[in-house]
Amino acid sequence: MYPFSYKELLTYFSDKKKSALTHDDEIKIFNNYLNYGGFPGLLAYDYPDEKITYLTDIYNSIMLKDVIDIEKISSVILFERLMEFIVCNIGKIFSANSIAKYLKLEKYNISTSTVLNYKVCYEFITFISDKKRRPYWKKNT
Repeated sequence: MYPFSYKELLTYFSDKKKSALTHDDEIKIFNNYLNYGGFPGLLAYDYPDEKITYLTDIYNSIMLKDVIDIEKISSVILFERLMEFIVCNIGKIFSANSIAKYLKLEKYNISTSTVLNYKVCYEFITFISDKKRRPYWKKNT
């Protein structure tokens, strides 16, 4: 199941209200979307702590059952730290070697090959993929 897009949430709330949304409605929906995302199950919760619990449960279910158990990842803490690094550095250029060096500075004992193996698992669950650098002067073909 994919989360709702912002546009889909606007349509949902407009249909639920049975009238056009006000500017204030849209701002509130947008802020909620930025803070919590668009998982359909979130619509059942009104309070921030309930939403955080729901999102944490989804994360734990996906990570613990679908990835860590299936892929036999031995160091959950290291895997989570690697995921955190990738998420915090989206849009930046980095390599498995630079990640391994960074994590070693943080006192994690990890090899470049382990980073690559863990990164494959992370790509699987988040649909993040490597993009090859291309000089900006080359046109798309």
